[in-house]
Amino acid sequence: MGGFDDYKPVLAMFGLQFTYAGLALFARASLVQGLSPRVFVVYRQAAATLFISPVAFLWRRQLVAGLHISHWKRLLLVDLADSAVITLLLEQDPEAWKLQSKLGIASVLYAGIVGSGISFFVQSWCISQRGPLFSAMFNPLGTVIVTILAAIFLHEEIYTGSLAGAIGVVAGLYLVLWGKAKDPVEINGETEPKIRIDCAHTVKLSVDGLSPEKLSSIKCDLSEPLLSDTSADKANPV
Repeated sequence: MGGFDDYKPVLAMFGLQFTYAGLALFARASLVQGLSPRVFVVYRQAAATLFISPVAFLWRRQLVAGLHISHWKRLLLVDLADSAVITLLLEQDPEAWKLQSKLGIASVLYAGIVGSGISFFVQSWCISQRGPLFSAMFNPLGTVIVTILAAIFLHEEIYTGSLAGAIGVVAGLYLVLWGKAKDPVEINGETEPKIRIDCAHTVKLSVDGLSPEKLSSIKCDLSEPLLSDTSADKANPV
């Protein structure tokens, strides 16, 4: 792996954060027009299931990818059933289930196909290439992107306090993730030498307290197996 291939996971995660930002803006706009949040979730799960199911069927013969996608499809089916039952109990007005505008239809399709389907493949690939910590490091970037795009397209005002809070949250999350990434290095660099020093010190103390005659007998004993036939006969007399 080298050259441009090294930057593919980075570019993929950047694109994924813009995808999530678009999902947030689409959902916000459709909910403002009157779409029920519960109905939106049901339609999103349905669109995602319809998108994932053919892919899982086509890839079912591939061991790793097929099992992974099939598991994700089952989760989507369970979520779809749960959300549909709850929404049917709470949203008894038939008008609430109608998508009144093209924006509502587009937001549902985008949320299901792109926000739940394609993003699943992209994030799974990035995690397989760089690990889960690498994927999590880009999540705070989505907050900044949503704030900027909301100000541009939805004409939302950005206040100084909100901007400072967003910067503080992003900085704090990156600091925590950076510290988590440093933990294995510190453990490998500090703990193991101490263990080796302690072990060497213990051996040295035990050897200094013995006479050469006893030390030679211990060497002879160490050359023998821990459970010899003689010791086994003594422990289990017939």
